Amino acid sequence: MASIATKKNILISGGSIAGPSVAFWLNRYGFKTTLVERWDGVRPGGQNVDVENAGREALKRMGLEADVLALHTKETGTNWITTDGRSRLDMPMTGAVSATNESEIQRGDFAQLLYDKTKSETEWIFRDQIVAINERDDGVQVEFQSGKKGDYHAVVLADGVGSRTRKLILGPDDYSFKPLGLYIAYWAIPREPSDPFYDKWQITPLPGRRLLSSRPERTATYTNVFLMFLSPKSQGFEKLPKSEQVEALKPYLRGSGKYEARYIAGLEKDKDLYLDYTGQIHAKRWYSAGGRVALVGDAAYCATPVSGMGTPLSLVGAYILAGELAKHANDPKKGVQEYQRLMTPYVKETQTLAPGIPSIAMPNSKWGIEVMYWILRTIVAVARFWSWSGLGRLVQRFSGPPKPEIDLPDYTALEVGRSSEAKKF
Repeated sequence: MASIATKKNILISGGSIAGPSVAFWLNRYGFKTTLVERWDGVRPGGQNVDVENAGREALKRMGLEADVLALHTKETGTNWITTDGRSRLDMPMTGAVSATNESEIQRGDFAQLLYDKTKSETEWIFRDQIVAINERDDGVQVEFQSGKKGDYHAVVLADGVGSRTRKLILGPDDYSFKPLGLYIAYWAIPREPSDPFYDKWQITPLPGRRLLSSRPERTATYTNVFLMFLSPKSQGFEKLPKSEQVEALKPYLRGSGKYEARYIAGLEKDKDLYLDYTGQIHAKRWYSAGGRVALVGDAAYCATPVSGMGTPLSLVGAYILAGELAKHANDPKKGVQEYQRLMTPYVKETQTLAPGIPSIAMPNSKWGIEVMYWILRTIVAVARFWSWSGLGRLVQRFSGPPKPEIDLPDYTALEVGRSSEAKKF
C-alpha cells in the first residue's frame, strides 16, 4: 500500500506548523511534497505554544519530542502581578495548578525546527502564494501569484485562521468566523537584567477589560508581550497598516504600570507586531467538492489562542490528514472524508471553551480584579491541599472542561524506506 503514494506530488500552502507537519508525514509515506509560503522565509518569534495531550503523542510519533523540549522557553511558572510589579499569585510549573509546562516553545522556533526536518525532501517556495485552483477528476492545477502554474495530485491549505486560499474551495455558506469579541496583540521588548520574574509568565489584569502579559524566550535576550482587550465588534484594527496599528494599541496600554514606556517603545520598534480580532473557524466540510483540496489547522478549525489547543490541533490534524491521504492514495476524496470523520469529535471538544471565556478573566473594574484574584487563590489553595482527593478533581471540573483527547490511528505500515525498528513509536 505504501508504494501507491510514491512519487504522487502534493502541494501545501502555509509554512508555520500545520503545513510543514503535513509535509513531514507525507514525506514518510513516499509522496513528493512542495510547500509554498508567502513570506520571505520561516517567520521567527510569535507567541508561545505548548504541545500537550494528543499533540504530544503526535510529536512523539514524529520523533521530535526531544527536539521540542530542548527548545523550551525556560518558563518556570506563572505569576499574576500588579501594575507596580508586586506578585499576587504564584503558580509554579510543577504545582497542582499550572498554566505552563515543559513543552512551552515559541511558534517561530517550532516552525524553524519543522523546516529543518523537511527541507531535504520538501521543495520550499518562499515569496509566493496560491491565487487560483482548478480541480479536475485526475488532479489539481494551481496558479501562483508569481504567474507560475503547477499540476498536483492533491493540495493542502494550511495558511491559518485568515486563510487567503480557503475561499478558493469553499463558498460563503460553507464556513463561518465566530468572533470571541477579543483582540490579541503580540510583540517583543528587549530583556533587561533587572526585570523581576523574568523566567515566569507574568499576567497583569487591567481595568477596562484588558489583560497584559509577558513571557520569556529561550535566548533570554527579549521578552514576548501580549495584550488582550475585549471589543464586542471588530474595530478594524486588524486591517490597518502596522504604523496605524501601533497608534490604535497605545490607548489600551495606558495605566499598565511601571513598564508602560518600555511596552510602547517595543511596540513602536517591533516589525513583527501581530494584531488580530480573535475568533473560531467553523466549516461544514474541510475539503473541496472534488476532494482533492483539504484544509488543516487553523484554516479549517481554529479554536483561538485562548483555548491553548491550537498547536495540538495542528499536529493531530496534520498526522491524520497525511495518514488518510496515504491510506487512500488513489482516492483522495475518501482520504479527506475519513480525516474529517476522525477529527470532528476532537475538534468539537477543543472548540468548546469554558463558560465565560475570555471575559471572566478580564474584569472591568479594580474591584472586579480583586474578586478574580480571590477566586484564583481559592482554587489554587484547594488544588494544592486536596489534589489527592475527590475534591481536587471537583475543582478541576469547575475550572473548565477537561483537555480533549483522541486515539490516534496507526499509519506505520504506510511508511516508506524506514526500518521496522525506526517505525516504533
